[in-house]
Formats: sequence, C-alpha cells, structure tokens
Amino acid sequence: MDAPSSTAGVVLARFIEGMRQANGIIAGSSGMPWLRFRVFNALGAAFWVGLWATLAYRRAMRHPTGLCSDRLR
Repeated sequence: MDAPSSTAGVVLARFIEGMRQANGIIAGSSGMPWLRFRVFNALGAAFWVGLWATLAYRRAMRHPTGLCSDRLR
C-alpha cells in the first residue's frame, strides 16, 4: 500500500461503519508503520469528533427550545 492512499484510508475509515473496526488490522497487514497509523488515526478521530460536534451545535442553535434558547431573548 503506498503512503498517500494508505494515510487517506486511515483518516476516511473513521467515517465508514465497519471500516473503523477493521482499520488497524488492514493497516497492520499492509505493513503501515505504527507511528504513522497512530498519527493519522488520531487525525481521523479529530475530524470525526469535529464533524459531529459541529452538526450537533448547529442543530441546537436552530431549535427554539434547545440548549441555546437563551440567545433568542
């Protein structure tokens, strides 16, 4: 597995159910160095958390009785 596609695969695997669990096995089987895997797995996790936190925040800001209802006063 070449470096650009394998690192992108590790990051994107966070967003695909099933691939997230198999991510480490596939990376290890393909010979990806563990440090590179850890860095890009952490980067993928940060993107994943950022996406869901942003979506939740935007949803809460639109809901009139949500957690952010005091901004409408």
